[in-house]
Amino acid sequence: MAEESIKEISLRSDTRTSIAERARTAGASGSEVDIVTVVCEKVLYRHFHEQGLILAAFLEKQLTHVTISDQIVEEELRGAASDVNDVSKAAYGIALKVLQGIFYTPTEVENEFLHRLSKTTLLLFTLKHNPRLIEYFNKMSGRFRLLIGADIIVKALAETFLPEEHKHVTNLLKVARACGATLIASEPVVEEVFTHMHATQLEFRNYYASQEPYITAALASQSDRILIRTYFYAKLLINKVKGWRGFIEMFVDFDQLAAASGRGQAQLQAYLCKVYGFEYMPREDLARGVDGESVRDLAAKLQYDDKKEVLAQNDALMCMAVYAQRALGREAMLYDGFGLRTWWLTKETALLQHTGAVVAAHGNVPFIMRPEFLLNFLSISPQTADVDPVVRDLLPNHVGLQIGQHLSATHMHKILGHVSEWSDLPDSRREVKITDAVDKLKWDRLKRYEANLDLKGEDEADAVVSALRNINGL
Repeated sequence: MAEESIKEISLRSDTRTSIAERARTAGASGSEVDIVTVVCEKVLYRHFHEQGLILAAFLEKQLTHVTISDQIVEEELRGAASDVNDVSKAAYGIALKVLQGIFYTPTEVENEFLHRLSKTTLLLFTLKHNPRLIEYFNKMSGRFRLLIGADIIVKALAETFLPEEHKHVTNLLKVARACGATLIASEPVVEEVFTHMHATQLEFRNYYASQEPYITAALASQSDRILIRTYFYAKLLINKVKGWRGFIEMFVDFDQLAAASGRGQAQLQAYLCKVYGFEYMPREDLARGVDGESVRDLAAKLQYDDKKEVLAQNDALMCMAVYAQRALGREAMLYDGFGLRTWWLTKETALLQHTGAVVAAHGNVPFIMRPEFLLNFLSISPQTADVDPVVRDLLPNHVGLQIGQHLSATHMHKILGHVSEWSDLPDSRREVKITDAVDKLKWDRLKRYEANLDLKGEDEADAVVSALRNINGL
């Protein structure tokens, strides 16, 4: 125990040293280095504590109380920075850059610390909220049947250009499959992903294409469209694609996507099954044993916040199909609702506010499995030890986090309407100006947070445009 404690202390010290070095590299000096180091360490602990709370909600069957979809590091940083004195605008911006590096490209020491923190936090929450699950994990084979959600697939697609070791969602699925899980891409989900990509293509054509020569990496990072962010990352930062058409054709024929054709959807289906090892499930197989009237009733409840009818129908079908698939497979609960094989793997949370009656009618057993729970199982289960070490070592320490808070589509469109104002500037100067303006936007969010002001009430597009015009004048 003493030896282990010494190792823990040494690891924490080495991690602080690594964070401080990142801070210096990013421009911090003097006391700023210590401030950034303290704030970043607080964010790391806060992040994994929040992940533990999500797990606890799952263990206690209180998923309806979970309001977190993605963990946004910028939001976690705001909370940590408000607890520390003398955090300057420069230190705040540096801290966000440092955290991005730690989460996406950790050093060996940082990676070990993140894995240790993740595993320890998840284990402690499991012991506290449902200690018998440790025995359950030890006995369970890991042979889940996971109906993969559209949100999970889109996140996996967005990881295409990342180094293998940093493809967190992709690697989670890969390790799960190696442990015996069956990953299922159902027809409604493939349709939803294809529709999402078609909508992204229209968004790019209508708002980004004409302004593309003036869009910088900093500005692109503010887009609320994950595949548009992926495209500009691949083009501007790592030079992996030459243009939008070539980017799209890595997944599906461009013209077929633009036409929203059935052939294009079939191409996407084939790509997903080939790359991620999904098994395809036609709609009629998914709907087997499902009461159609129950789906229609639930879909009506799920049409909130202008949600499209087809998406509400798909979500309702996925929910009811999980219970039907369990019944058809005669799945039995080993312990308190756990032990069932079939789950819908998704980070979707909003619909949980409307599915309480459905869950209650099925013994209060959830139909959703959050990726955090799957990660917890794979981290603790002895079955994972039997997996090829090359695959096992890909197991991530977090899933689905988001570094920055993105602009709404309306605000992004407004900014894109102004970018040509800076067309005469050299590329490097334009990048610096836009980066400074985006950093100011993040700082303003912190100040509004500390003053308990509504973050959604600010016209962030006007704030960015104003900042750009005021930086050394235009």
